[in-house]
Amino acid sequence: MTPILRCCVAALAVAFIGTAATANAETAPEAAPPAEEAAPAGATAAPIPTPVATAAPVGQRVTDQPGFSLGARLAYALPMGSLEQGQTLSDGISGGIPITIEAAYRFTPNLSAGLAGQYAYMLTKNCDTGASCSASDYQILLEAIYNVRMGSTIDPWFGLGVGYERLSLTESGGGLDASGSVSGWGLATVQVGGDFAAAPQVDVGPFVSFSVGKYGSASSGGNSADIPSTAFHEWLQIGVRGTFNL
Repeated sequence: MTPILRCCVAALAVAFIGTAATANAETAPEAAPPAEEAAPAGATAAPIPTPVATAAPVGQRVTDQPGFSLGARLAYALPMGSLEQGQTLSDGISGGIPITIEAAYRFTPNLSAGLAGQYAYMLTKNCDTGASCSASDYQILLEAIYNVRMGSTIDPWFGLGVGYERLSLTESGGGLDASGSVSGWGLATVQVGGDFAAAPQVDVGPFVSFSVGKYGSASSGGNSADIPSTAFHEWLQIGVRGTFNL
């Protein structure tokens, strides 16, 4: 006999024994249910409380609390102004591709402050015949950013920065091999942009920045000197910015 049949036979035997025992048992008369007490005259029935649905708490974003933010930018930069009086910055540079890394602390949902470091590959022009030119720009900024946090699809923000800049230039070939750099403190930057929430902790959006500064010193061949006739120069950047909020 298979286990399944053996189980069925055992179950039928138990059911038969139970039925026989029930038939031989004496049936006792059922007791009448107790009569309900009459409610006092004038009494009203207690109302049944209506269930109240509680709303789920609205989820908070990471940016609603203090914490750190890491950011990266990629942009195109347009040069304006002069290296020094009588020498226009755009004479030798047509533009640049800056890459910026940021680290900031978020004090409130709206206000954060931190450091930004930038490296920019410069696009040179008007190089001497037979020679090749290259240039790069470095910036270190202390910046503060204010996020509006309107709860809309795009979150506008505004930023201010101040710091140090160094522009390096190299020319080689055609019987010439020279390099030099100009640098200066006090570079001031104004920024504006908008963030889209790409993920719970990630914001991405466009930005525009405008920087103004002066190169105060020049160096070449291991020697350095102050620039006697300084002049203002500017950078206009248009690009995209991504932020990871912790």
